[in-house]
Parts: sequence; structure tokens; C-alpha cells
Amino acid sequence: DVNSNDLGGRIPTEYGRLGNMKTLGLANNDFIGGIPAELGQMAALEKAYFQNTDMEGVMPQEICNLRDRGNQTVLEELVVPCDVECEIPTCCTRCS
Repeated sequence: DVNSNDLGGRIPTEYGRLGNMKTLGLANNDFIGGIPAELGQMAALEKAYFQNTDMEGVMPQEICNLRDRGNQTVLEELVVPCDVECEIPTCCTRCS
């Protein structure tokens, strides 16, 4: 969890290698650009927070796929800045 740490720049694609991480807290930072599709490789991710950042663009389908795995929802909560295009509630749970 690195919420509220004045971090900036783009989210590193290498975060996608953190396959056992359950919560990804990146909110309240100065991140820019899009949310990397590589984060969709985080197979155990249950909660992800990107709100109150300067991120924009379209939510990658790879991440949305974590919300819909047949009968199993792995990613239960996905909160993004409202400037990120994301279907609510099928992909993102809310924008802020």
C-alpha cells in the first residue's frame, strides 16, 4: 500500500509480476497516464485503488477480466479516477 506518498509518473508495468498481492493501494498520488494492462496478471488481486490520481484513458480489458471469471469474482473492488473510462459495475466498482 503506497497510498498518499506523493509518488508520481507512470505506474510501473512490473507491478503485474506481484501475482500474490491481494490489495493494490495507489490512491492519492500523482500518477499519470493509463493503468497498465500488465496489472491484469495479478491473479490474486481482490482490491485496487487508483482514485485521486491524474490517471486517464480506458481501463484495460485484462484488468476487467479479473472482475469476471465465470462463477468467481476475484477483484471485488476496483476504484478509479472518473477520468478513466470504465464500465460500472461490470468492471469498475466506482469512480472518485
